[in-house]
Amino acid sequence: MENRQSNIRKIPFLFLLMLFSSLPLWAQQGIPVEGVILDATGETVIGASVVVKGNNSIGTQI
Repeated sequence: MENRQSNIRKIPFLFLLMLFSSLPLWAQQGIPVEGVILDATGETVIGASVVVKGNNSIGTQI
């Protein structure tokens, strides 16, 4: 009987663990951005870095 009660007590913790483990998946849904980076002469720039304005930790390198 004690083992059954112990298992029942674990259920809320397992539910919270599953809930919090799925949060990063929801955070990944963003707005897709496409484009071409050109210099002043109209040539494509190789190796350019693109970051979100005001947040330098979000970006990519082309």
